[in-house]
Amino acid sequence: MREAEKTIGNMIDKLKIAFLGSVDEEGFPNVKAMLQPRKREGIKTIYLSTNTSSMRVAQFR
Repeated sequence: MREAEKTIGNMIDKLKIAFLGSVDEEGFPNVKAMLQPRKREGIKTIYLSTNTSSMRVAQFR
């Protein structure tokens, strides 16, 4: 792949649904479907939105 970052960035921009994975306190995986990313900075920083009452917020803090 010659322009990997550009290709991956284009794929992210075309997403309709993103899947976010995390691991809870007991080590079990959780996957949540979320709406398309709101903003991205390159391919390493992607901004998603959710309610602050979501358990994902506590897991990522």
